[in-house]
Amino acid sequence: VVTSGFDGLTNIWRPSEVGPGQDPVAEEAVAVLRDEEDPARQVPDLPPPAGGAAEFAAQSQCVCTAAVHPTGATLTTGCNDYLIRNWDVERQAVTQRLRGHTGWVWCLEAQRGQPAVLLSGATDGRVKQWDLRVGELRGLVADMAISTPTAQGPNQGAVSGISLRPDGNVLVAGCFDTRVSVIDLRTWRVSQALEGHGHRVTRVAATDDGIFSASFDSTVRHWSFE
Repeated sequence: VVTSGFDGLTNIWRPSEVGPGQDPVAEEAVAVLRDEEDPARQVPDLPPPAGGAAEFAAQSQCVCTAAVHPTGATLTTGCNDYLIRNWDVERQAVTQRLRGHTGWVWCLEAQRGQPAVLLSGATDGRVKQWDLRVGELRGLVADMAISTPTAQGPNQGAVSGISLRPDGNVLVAGCFDTRVSVIDLRTWRVSQALEGHGHRVTRVAATDDGIFSASFDSTVRHWSFE
């Protein structure tokens, strides 16, 4: 189990082994990750994407999201200093710092069947695809804007959630502008922009035949692929 937080820490937990009918318990983190060599830069020009985060933004590196790669040996985190960090889990050390976003990195997804490929979404309204086998400056292989800030505020265009369809050809992205975008990764074009939510979309999940999206409008919607 991996957890991350606005305290700048990413914790790795291993639940204890239990007998039949008992619930597993993780009493203590077996690893605590923090990048001490590259502390967070202050980002006063872009406020936090949700209430309650402002107190952390100026004083610490907030870890907004974490993703475990299919092999289990590598962990990736996205932070409020616009960086994506790859970690060697065993050594508890940063192996790469990926620079390219200009907003809080809010969501990450490892591409199924391609452990060296990573997808990211951020409050800059962009979705990026990275090749982790190459150096951090050459690692960006695709980039597109699916949303832009509006007059209502700089975070209205934030990409808040991404999810790959199991076949790996389609990425679904939810945005604070209330839309759900369907991206064909073979062409890197938005094939559909789904509208229906009345407030920020917070999370999305893609299945073989549909999409689930959750929103601050207190609803969960189910969409079917055409």
